[in-house]
Amino acid sequence: MRVRREQRAERAETARDTPERAGLDPEEIRQLVREVHDLTTGSRPWAAGAVLIVGRGPYLAVEEAVGWAVRYASFDERKDAGVELPPERQVPMTTSTPFDLASLTKLFTSVAAVQQIERGTLGIDARVGVSAGLPRGGPA
Repeated sequence: MRVRREQRAERAETARDTPERAGLDPEEIRQLVREVHDLTTGSRPWAAGAVLIVGRGPYLAVEEAVGWAVRYASFDERKDAGVELPPERQVPMTTSTPFDLASLTKLFTSVAAVQQIERGTLGIDARVGVSAGLPRGGPA
């Protein structure tokens, strides 16, 4: 619990950074925030909600939540549209809303592996497992 409070305090301190302090163009950042906001509004939004984090180096220029963490009850295939929850049951997105990335990490892992192969630091036929320094494990 103490760690979470410290992390929140660090984020609050970091959130005071500005685009200028991060070496970013403030107008470009404002435009980006507007565009992400637009993706979450209207009758057929691209996404129910999103969290936008923009930074450079140690500076966090923007940390903003837009839209809804929970907006839809289901999907109506006949209408090809989401069925919205009543407004009182919708949950706004926050900067601390957890996201289930599911299998998305496989994409990043495969890109990193290909980059290592290109650099010559990983062989396409390299052994993976205990002989490569990984801990011995059993079936999940």
